[in-house]
Amino acid sequence: GEVKLLDFGIAKLLNPSLSAVDAPVTRTEHRVLTPEYASPEHFKGESITTTSDIYSLGIILYELLCGCRPYEVANLTLPEMVERVCERDPPSPSQRMAPAGEARSGTRADGRPTSAKVAEARSTTGFRLRRALAGDLDAIVMKSLRKEPGHRYSSVALLVQDVTNFLEGLPVAARRGNRWYRL
Repeated sequence: GEVKLLDFGIAKLLNPSLSAVDAPVTRTEHRVLTPEYASPEHFKGESITTTSDIYSLGIILYELLCGCRPYEVANLTLPEMVERVCERDPPSPSQRMAPAGEARSGTRADGRPTSAKVAEARSTTGFRLRRALAGDLDAIVMKSLRKEPGHRYSSVALLVQDVTNFLEGLPVAARRGNRWYRL
């Protein structure tokens, strides 16, 4: 019920030649970031582009679908965060909703809600939620969360188009399906 402002900290001119003054450049050497939403290149201090925003939006989409972020980085040191975000692939949303090792309570030992609790909040069952997430939604989220910026969506418009296609029952670009899939 609260409005939250998200600022991924990479605002910059996309075409500096249109500016009459020298524009400040996004600086990455100090790694000022929100660890839960930062891209691998942000953690590494590499060049930040719009694909970093795509990564952050992918985390938000993951959180909306699963009730938790793909990586838990609270209470980790910077090197541990870098290793987790830059070296490990998160489970897909449908895998995250697998009930293995869950307690009967509404939360797991690590504080994440159980898949049953997330499914209940969406007025469905855990099985149906996993089934709904598998396929296109998994592909959209995981393309947004690719480690390599060049393998993510190149613009927010393309991400939005895939989400729209999913909602309309059309093929999504993130999932390179065969002819049967496209039909």
